[in-house]
Amino acid sequence: MYPFKPVVLSFTLCPSLVGIFNFAYIATIGLVVESSNSNALEMLAGSFWFGILSAVTGMILYGVPAFGLALLYACLGLRRGLRHILFVCVAGGLGAQAWSEVLQMGDGSNPYRSLVLGVVTSFLIALYALPKQSSFR
Repeated sequence: MYPFKPVVLSFTLCPSLVGIFNFAYIATIGLVVESSNSNALEMLAGSFWFGILSAVTGMILYGVPAFGLALLYACLGLRRGLRHILFVCVAGGLGAQAWSEVLQMGDGSNPYRSLVLGVVTSFLIALYALPKQSSFR
């Protein structure tokens, strides 16, 4: 039996994974690159809360198309095979890029950021959420 609900829930939460990436990026930049006198713990706490806020914002802005794609993946009964993972990556990346064009997000300095983040998060969630491919067909 196909795990419909876990697949839909996992892919619906895919936009919140960007918050974790933002936390890691900001914490790294803040701790390694910036040479300020601020406390390292304060920097980590601030970047942690920014990551949480980024995850919530990602769900608010991109939750609806992520839910639609999650329903599509579950209805198609996708498995953890190369073709299905590639399909999920392409659909997730193009869906994120198209939705960011609808929302008119960004200043144009990095036009493919949504595409790349959509591909990467879709790939990670596909490895986690999709059931293993059965050996017999």
